Amino acid sequence: AEDMSEALIKLVWWVLYMAPIGIFGLIAPATALLGWGLIQSLGIFIVCVLVGLLLLIGLVFVPILFFVAKMKPSRFFKGTMGAVSVAFSTTSTAAAIPVSLEETTKNLGVSDTVADLLIPLGASMYRPGSALFQGAAIVFLAHIYNVPIAMGTAGAVILATFLVSLTVAPVPSSSVVTMAPALDAIGVPVAGLAFMLGVDRIPDMMRTCVNVLGQISAAVLIDRKNTNPTKDPNSN
Repeated sequence: AEDMSEALIKLVWWVLYMAPIGIFGLIAPATALLGWGLIQSLGIFIVCVLVGLLLLIGLVFVPILFFVAKMKPSRFFKGTMGAVSVAFSTTSTAAAIPVSLEETTKNLGVSDTVADLLIPLGASMYRPGSALFQGAAIVFLAHIYNVPIAMGTAGAVILATFLVSLTVAPVPSSSVVTMAPALDAIGVPVAGLAFMLGVDRIPDMMRTCVNVLGQISAAVLIDRKNTNPTKDPNSN
């Protein structure tokens, strides 16, 4: 058993070691065909995704926390710094679960029952940052490959993005890999995923943070509505 485990670990190590070379090989032909404008487009795509994630926090999470959950956003963000730091550094929602559970209960006052149910469940099924990234990536790749997205196709993209976001494993770059069915549904070559894998590290760090914040905010909302629905937002 130990020999098998060591062999698998060695195999995974070699896959990770060779992955950058493979990704470079996949991207090189398209870069040669489309020119360095592709690199610029990828840079713009990353910026747009980061802005979208910040807007998701500012326009969705913050109002829900303040007006519905009756919690100061400053307290929320201060109380979740540890979980966000783990999510940012590991790009894994699963790795942040222990810290998320601790901070949700100790710093934000959520009951153990609610936190123990919603945090692991959210890590498996509720990833708003991943859904936003996947929608943007599908539109971007459709543009790169000149695949028009009609109104009916847009509906299919939205549905596919929603369904795919539920299947994303809480591990690094899983959002990219699971986009393949959605791309196939609208006629975009799956080979385009190589572009996303090549630049995914930065968006992955940010969307994992957003995923964790979304899961914790959902736990806060459910706990507040069940236990103290009239609490003043200016209170602790």
